[in-house]
Amino acid sequence: MATRQWHSVCLGGRLQSEQTIVDLPSGLVAFYMGSSGPRASAVAVASGPCLYVYKNLRPFYKFSLPGVAPHAAEMDAWA
Repeated sequence: MATRQWHSVCLGGRLQSEQTIVDLPSGLVAFYMGSSGPRASAVAVASGPCLYVYKNLRPFYKFSLPGVAPHAAEMDAWA
């Protein structure tokens, strides 16, 4: 049974938007972008092999990581 994964953007307690995420999210971090001028708040969501960055309540950047084969010692540890 497939379930829908998404993240919701709320402002002032009210729903602003919902964005679909392909895989289950595995990490989330909030941070400020920029060192000069006004800093914009941003959120990064790790999901599958991708890192999604949302800035000013909108999708801003998607970074896809290349696939890497696991090391033999790691395979033995999880077996």
